Amino acid sequence: MRLQIRGISRPKCLGWASMLAILFGLGLVDRGAYGEQAAVMPAATEILSAKLSALQSLSMSYTQFMPTVNETPKLGMFYLERSGKFRLESDDQTLVISDGESIWEYDALLQQAKVKTFASLLDWSPAKVLLMKHSEIDQRFSVLVSEDAEGQHFSLEPKDPEALIRTLTLSFKANKPSGLRVAPRSGNEVVFALKTEAVNS
Repeated sequence: MRLQIRGISRPKCLGWASMLAILFGLGLVDRGAYGEQAAVMPAATEILSAKLSALQSLSMSYTQFMPTVNETPKLGMFYLERSGKFRLESDDQTLVISDGESIWEYDALLQQAKVKTFASLLDWSPAKVLLMKHSEIDQRFSVLVSEDAEGQHFSLEPKDPEALIRTLTLSFKANKPSGLRVAPRSGNEVVFALKTEAVNS
């Protein structure tokens, strides 16, 4: 998968701010989001890491919304390639790209990019979680798993007491990511409905 920057126009404030907050770790999900079936399971981390490690490359479309806020959902695309590469595009025409070492936030209006290192990406950022190995997940999170007709739901609670999020819940259906819910310690929960377009292609 080739990750290339394409030209875009200036982002709308709310969609850009909320997406960056999620991408860089400002967000997470309530442990009770999937009812009473959630339980601590010794194998939860192993199950999750096996699903993630099977995704060598991934292309997904998403719909982003906040359940408690009445606004038009945001649409976008997310591309991932191990190790460390990802690309984020959204309908408010923002762009974030990582090559595994650096992360660029592209501003088309100013025709410039802000750069940070991949290592500086917060541990609880969903983009980083999707690229984590088993040992990294086990070191950084307590993992809960539940299952219902919609699939398996993994709720990750940071072990870091300073984390700005409470939980991040990643859902899978037929071994493909189907949803992401992020609940901050304060503020509105953010939900992403995911549709996998391509895997390991």
